[in-house]
Amino acid sequence: MLHLRQLLNLFIRECAGVDVSTKLKDVFKEFKNSHSHIAIVSTVVNDEIRDNYYKTVGIITLEDIIETLIQEEIVDEYDQDEGKKYSFENHIT
Repeated sequence: MLHLRQLLNLFIRECAGVDVSTKLKDVFKEFKNSHSHIAIVSTVVNDEIRDNYYKTVGIITLEDIIETLIQEEIVDEYDQDEGKKYSFENHIT
């Protein structure tokens, strides 16, 4: 018998977390080690009134890293922006 928690764990993965100053090669290693394709980017906010805390400043995906490496936008079926010029369909042989 499969419990609901086990079923949800099949589809839900934990998201990696990286600091805003983390280098791309280190983010890529984190993706590889955590078997994740997305990470939450955060920074430490130094607050004089209260304790320091982490603030989320964005996300980074494996697709972002690949686009940076090839210096082109990757357009897939989920993209809504018509202005993107790069598509894998043109490069499949």
